[in-house]
Amino acid sequence: MLPQFGECVAFKLDPVAFLKALDDPEVTQACEALQSDKNMFPLLSFPLPGVEYISGNMTLVARGLPNDVPDAFITSDVSVSVLPNTSNPLLRPPLQPTTPLPWPDCYHPTQAMTRCRMRNDAVIVSHWPDPKYRLTGWDQTLLAQTYFSEDGEREVISTDQPGDCQASPITRPVPSEPDAESRYCPSVSEAGSGYAPSVSVVRSRCSDAGSQNFDLASSKGEARLTPAIDLYDDEVASISPSDPIWSHPIFGKRPPDTMPVIILLDNLESIKSEDINDPWTFFQELEALKRIEEDFKERMKIKTQTAIQRARQKDEALHARIHSKMPKRVSMQEEAAEPITSDPVLSEVDAMKKSKQDIINVSKRKIELTLNGDGKGTMNSALSSGLTMALRPRRKQIRLVLCGGTVQCRF
Repeated sequence: MLPQFGECVAFKLDPVAFLKALDDPEVTQACEALQSDKNMFPLLSFPLPGVEYISGNMTLVARGLPNDVPDAFITSDVSVSVLPNTSNPLLRPPLQPTTPLPWPDCYHPTQAMTRCRMRNDAVIVSHWPDPKYRLTGWDQTLLAQTYFSEDGEREVISTDQPGDCQASPITRPVPSEPDAESRYCPSVSEAGSGYAPSVSVVRSRCSDAGSQNFDLASSKGEARLTPAIDLYDDEVASISPSDPIWSHPIFGKRPPDTMPVIILLDNLESIKSEDINDPWTFFQELEALKRIEEDFKERMKIKTQTAIQRARQKDEALHARIHSKMPKRVSMQEEAAEPITSDPVLSEVDAMKKSKQDIINVSKRKIELTLNGDGKGTMNSALSSGLTMALRPRRKQIRLVLCGGTVQCRF
C-alpha cells in the first residue's frame, strides 16, 4: 500500500529499478549483486495517486544515536528521539507518532534526509485506511524544517572555528522540499483542525538559517551538504506545459529516472530492531550505485569513441578506393611539356621525338626533312608555317600530315 503523508514505513533500496533506465545488461548484473538493508522513515511529502512512480521526501530513522563522523560534519546530537524513546542530548522533545514505534531506542538524524521514488499501487477511488504509525503535521514541520535548519546552522558555526575539519566527499542527505500538501495543510486528516501550525509560517522563520547554511558552505567551496539527488534537477524542472498531470502545480514535479527507487515493506511491526540499517549506510549504498552509473557512462564514452574511429577508418578506406579509380588530373606544366596522348597521330609524333629518329624544321613556307642520313629532300609548301605536322616513315615513303591534309614525297 502506498504510504500516506507522515506515515512511518520500512523499506529497502531497489538497485535494479534505480538504474533500469540505463538499459544495460552489465549495469543490471552489477545491481543484482548488491545487497540492500532495511531502513525506516516517515514520509514527509504527499504521494499523489495516478502515476507509476511517486517521489517522496523522507528522513531516515536510526536505532540509537548516530555515530560521530567528524570528516562529514556529523555528530550524534544532530538528531531527535521518537516515542517511546525520550532521551535526547539537546533536550529536544521527542517526536510523537500516532502510535509509539515498536522499538525503544529510535532517533531521527536531522541531516539524514533524501528523496526517493516508490511504485504507486494506489487507486484514486479506492479506500485508503489511516496508518497506524504516523507523524503529526507539527512533528513533520519540526523534523523537516526547524531542526534541519538549526543543525545546519550549528554545522556552519562549528566549521568556522579554528581546527575545523575538511569536508568529506561522501554522499550527504538533502533538505526536504515542500510538496503539494505540505504547502497548504499539514495533513489530510488534520486539515482544518487547528492543531498544526502553517508550514509557511515555520518555513519563513527558519529559511534564513537554512539559506545561510548553504550560502556559507558554497562560498568556501566546501561540499558539506552534497545531495543524493538534485532537488532542482533539469530533468525534473523541464516539464511540458501540455502534460495533463504534471503541468498542474498540485502534482509537484515529475521524478527523474535516475532518482533512487525503494521497495516498501508491508508490515512495520514485522521488522526487528536489529534489522534497521544505519542511515549513513543507506547513503553508502547509493554511492555504490552511483559508481555503477559512472562506470556505465565511461563504458558508453569509450564505446562511442571506438565507433567513431571505426567509421572514420571506413570513410578513409572508401575515399582512397574511389580516388584510385578516378582519372588522373594533368597539370598545366605537364600539358605544355607533353602532347595529348589520346590523339593517335600526336602519339606517333611523340614517339618519334623520343627516339630522335627524325627532325622536322619548319621555317616560314619551306619544309626541310632530314632522315637519319638516308637522304635529304627539300619540298616547298604553300602551307602556313604555324601548322602542326606529324612525320611517320613507312618503308621508303615519307608521309606529311598537315592539319588533315596529306602530301607524299618519294626519295
